[in-house]
Amino acid sequence: MGNPFAFFALFAWPLVCLAAFARFKPQVAVLIAFMGAMLFLPEKVEIKAPFQPLAKQEFAAIGAILGVLLVGAARRRLFTAKLFTAAELWIFILMLGALGTSRTNMEGLSYGVAILQPLNDWEALSVVVGDVYNYMIPFVLGRALFNTRDDALTLLRGFHVAALVYVPFIMIEILMSPQMHNWVYGFAQHDFIQTMRGGGYRPMVFMGHGLGLTLFLAAAVLAGITLTLAKKPTIRRLRGRHMSIFLLIVLLGCKSLGAAIFALLFTVVLHVLAPKGQLRVLALFALIIVVYPISRATEVFPHKEIIQFIKDTAGPDRAQSLEFRFDNEAALTEHGAKKPIFGWGRFRRSMLFSPWKDEAISVADGFWIGTYGSRGAVGFICTFGLLLTPMFYLRSKIKKITSTEDRYLLVGLACMLMLYTVDLIPNGLFTNFPYFFAGAVMGLIRGISSTPATGPIEVTLQQPGQMSSSFTHVPPVAPKVATQT
Repeated sequence: MGNPFAFFALFAWPLVCLAAFARFKPQVAVLIAFMGAMLFLPEKVEIKAPFQPLAKQEFAAIGAILGVLLVGAARRRLFTAKLFTAAELWIFILMLGALGTSRTNMEGLSYGVAILQPLNDWEALSVVVGDVYNYMIPFVLGRALFNTRDDALTLLRGFHVAALVYVPFIMIEILMSPQMHNWVYGFAQHDFIQTMRGGGYRPMVFMGHGLGLTLFLAAAVLAGITLTLAKKPTIRRLRGRHMSIFLLIVLLGCKSLGAAIFALLFTVVLHVLAPKGQLRVLALFALIIVVYPISRATEVFPHKEIIQFIKDTAGPDRAQSLEFRFDNEAALTEHGAKKPIFGWGRFRRSMLFSPWKDEAISVADGFWIGTYGSRGAVGFICTFGLLLTPMFYLRSKIKKITSTEDRYLLVGLACMLMLYTVDLIPNGLFTNFPYFFAGAVMGLIRGISSTPATGPIEVTLQQPGQMSSSFTHVPPVAPKVATQT
C-alpha cells in the first residue's frame, strides 16, 4: 500500500534524523525524529523485517537512536544517565509478560469459519522487539536528553513550532476534506466516513486518525499555558497565552469534542489551582484510569447515564458512537477475563467472532482494552504505569522545588502527559510519541528537582592582621547547573 514516495520517505527518515543531529542540539534533533515522524511520515506503510515490520514509529526510533549514538554530545548524555533503574523497570516486566502470553496461548482457536493460530516463543521475541521500538527507545532517549530548564523550554516550544507548521495543512483539509495523505502518498489512511463531522470534516493530514491530530493540538494548547505560567516566552517572544488561544480556535475547527473538552479542562486546572492542587487533580485522573477497567469488569461504571448525558448535550450521533464503544468494551472485557493475567496475544485472538465468517465482530477502540485483551493485566499495568510514574514521582519531589516558575513548568508538563494518558482510555495509541514525551517529563523532573536553588553568595575577605569583613554578592545572572541523570 502506498506509492514509491511513501517507501522512500520511510527509508530516508534515518538520514533526516542524522542530519538533524548534525545541525541542531540533541534535544531539538530528537524532537524532529519523533514528532516529525508522527506528523509527516505515511501511515499503514510497512517494510518487512525480522521479527517486527518497520513502519513510521519504528523508523522514528531507529533514526533517533542512530543520531544519539553517532553524535558525541547526545551519546555522552545517554551513557552518563542512570538508565534502567526506575521507570524503565515497567518495560522489562512488560517484556517478561510477552513470554507469559505466548506460553499460555499455545493452543489454536476455532470459531466456526475463523481459525486462529497458536503462539510460540518466537512470537514472544517478536513482541519484545516491538516493545523496544515502541516503549524502550522512546522513553529512554526522552529521559536521557531532557533534564534541564532549557530542555523543558525546548520541548514546550517544539509543540508550537510543529503546530504552526501543521496549521496550513489542517486548514486545507478542513475546507477540502482530508486529502493530504492521498495526494502525497497515494492512498487514504482511514475510512473517509469517519472524517465527516457536523456538516464538515475532521482533518487527519498525515496522522493515523483525526483524533490523534486533535490530541496533538490540545497538547500544544497546554504547552502555551505552561509557558505563560512559567513566565517564559514562546517563539520569538510571542506570548504562550496568545498561541494557546489561536491553537484552541484551530482545535475547535477540527470538530473533535473530546480533545477540546480535555484542553479546556486542563487549562482551567492550570489557571485556577496552585501546583499542589494541580497535582491532586492529576492524582484523581490517575485513580480513574486505574479503576476504570475494574469498574467495567464489575459493571458498576455508569455508562448508561453518560450516554444519556451526551445524547442530551451533544446529540444522538455522538451518543450512538459512545454507546458502540461501551458495548464493545463490555464484550471484550468479558472475553479478556478468561485469560486475565497475560491476555490472549496477537493475531486477533483477543477479538470476538461469529461462526459464519472469518471477520471479527468486535472493535477495540481504546488502547486500554486492546492491551488488556492481548497482554492481560500485566500489559495494562506496565504500559499505563510507564505513563503515570512521572506524575507520582513529581508528587514526591514537589517540596524540593523552590522556584514557582519551575513548579508551574513541571506540573504543566505533567498535565500534558496526563492528557495523552487519559485519551488512551477511549482512543487508541496512534504513535510511540507519548512514551517519548513521558520519558522526557521523567528526566526533567529528576533534573530540575535535583538542581540546587541559586541565591546570594556570601564572600568573606580577610587581610593578614585585620578583622575579617564580609559582604553579600548577588550575581547578575543566576548560574545554570545542568544535572545529568
